[in-house]
Amino acid sequence: MKGRCFCGSVEYELTSPIQDSYYCHCRDCQYMSGSSFRVLGIVGSDSLDFKSGELSEFGKPGQIYFADNLAHGRSTRSLVSQPDPSS
Repeated sequence: MKGRCFCGSVEYELTSPIQDSYYCHCRDCQYMSGSSFRVLGIVGSDSLDFKSGELSEFGKPGQIYFADNLAHGRSTRSLVSQPDPSS
């Protein structure tokens, strides 16, 4: 499966199927989606191959988010997140 962020600056490819999916209703997901929930897919980190673009890191205790070109103000929606290993 191939995909990209909304503005097209980051392209990626999943090299194995999505393991699971769910709806998240936490405040962070509501804020990032502009909705009452966000649909998330779970994949292994070795299954996600970024083809182009650069990701910026942001987060809060317990979670790290990666998004396309945050430093350039082009997006505030995360493409990828992972637990913060230091917490």
